[in-house]
Amino acid sequence: VIEGAQLAEELSFNGAFRYSDYSTVGAVESYAYGVEWAPVAGLRFRAQQQRAVRAPNIGELFSPQTNGFPGAIDPCSSTSTAAATGNAAICAAQGVPGAIYNTEFQANSQLEGLFGGNPNLDAETSDTLTVGFVAQPSFAPGMTVTVDYWNIEIEDAIGTIPIQTVLDGCYDGSNPGYCALVNRTGSGLIDFVELNNQNVAFLGGEGVDLQVDYTMDVGEGTLRANLIGGYKIADEFQALPGDPVDDCVGFFGGNAGVCGEPSPEWKHTARLDYLQGPLLVSGRWRYIGESIVDDFQTSATPGLFADSIDAYNYFDITGQYEISDNVQISGGIQNVADENPPELGDCCSEQANTWPATYETLGRTFFVGGKLTF
Repeated sequence: VIEGAQLAEELSFNGAFRYSDYSTVGAVESYAYGVEWAPVAGLRFRAQQQRAVRAPNIGELFSPQTNGFPGAIDPCSSTSTAAATGNAAICAAQGVPGAIYNTEFQANSQLEGLFGGNPNLDAETSDTLTVGFVAQPSFAPGMTVTVDYWNIEIEDAIGTIPIQTVLDGCYDGSNPGYCALVNRTGSGLIDFVELNNQNVAFLGGEGVDLQVDYTMDVGEGTLRANLIGGYKIADEFQALPGDPVDDCVGFFGGNAGVCGEPSPEWKHTARLDYLQGPLLVSGRWRYIGESIVDDFQTSATPGLFADSIDAYNYFDITGQYEISDNVQISGGIQNVADENPPELGDCCSEQANTWPATYETLGRTFFVGGKLTF
């Protein structure tokens, strides 16, 4: 719209609209609009608002049922250290004999769930707002700083309702509709819980992302520094309308929780490279902030090793050398300090008593490689 004017080196707007009609979910609309403003050279502000729509795929609609065994606590059963939390009358109405109510009748910390497609799914819709700026300050040549605030809200997100949410909602009376998903044997034990795909009510996230890049000459070489970090303000989940909204920032999932993978407030990756001729040497620092279990009562559950995870620091070293225009060799060490993953027990983990998608499970590792071009 404007270019090269005073206080408007550039001012531009963008917009988009799409109409789609699916045989499964019908007609939907998506759109986006935004603005960018560069008042002076080296400083740019930007904002974007958009609505996105995702129709369910074939697997989400029609995949067959399979079983899994997530960790969960039967609210009608007591544990060695805690009484049953479920309402006695509701437990009785759902087939739990009075003689075993509030006794330690649950055999283990896992229950069977049935997972599969749902042909009645609707489309997901999301609204995303981003506001930020990019700065290249004149007093620091070679530096670029990017800061973006983001807010994402997803309605009717396709997923599965956490098994503990189903059990608690049924047996504390807050969501009686969940009771139809719980199937018990004649003796009152939970046989399985139906956890097919659903349009869960709400997923939300909010945070600030930061990126800093800096390049400078040092002697006969070049030094490059890079930092990419994220501060999470909110990480929200609501299974169905009327259910409580759980905010998972700073938490990870326990048997009676819903958060799952650790969601620390702050994470970053920082990298420092030195280049001189054919040589490249790099150091990397990966930081994962602390988190605690999202169900504090789980700390009394047998098998729990820890109800919190300290901040983790991983350091990596990489080297690369160009022997010729056609031959390159490289090598390095990941997790130099040989940090072990947190050991959490079977109540609060994904696999192998930890969260392997978040934390290193192999300890210190070495690698070498080569590249040959023709």
